[in-house]
Amino acid sequence: MSPGFLSCFSVNPDSIVFYDQIVFLGTKGINQTVKGLRLIGYRIDGTDYWVATNRHDLTAEEIAQVYKLRWNIGTFFGWWKRHLKVYHLIARSKYGLMVQILGGLITYLLLAIYCREQHQEPVSIKQGT
Repeated sequence: MSPGFLSCFSVNPDSIVFYDQIVFLGTKGINQTVKGLRLIGYRIDGTDYWVATNRHDLTAEEIAQVYKLRWNIGTFFGWWKRHLKVYHLIARSKYGLMVQILGGLITYLLLAIYCREQHQEPVSIKQGT
């Protein structure tokens, strides 16, 4: 048992989760966490991800899915900022954010249609293009 290890949870071998333990992070006596954190390791498309959390009310699989969705949201906003040159959100309310996001997407799609029809320029809304 390693020094920062508190307890281990069973992991389903068919799950994307391969590691689920309560651990202390940091170096003992220097910068170690006061309370144990739940460390979850999961694999998606051959890539390993690690999440330290204090959530004990969710299963390891639920936590992995939450972080996967969170990553997708971050990826979307990265695409949105790159293609629309939007560097920050102006609105602070739920509806204001929705209007700003949808307005930006509509603007991008109208420009894509214009560029394709007027200049035969291929435009894609796929990530990374």
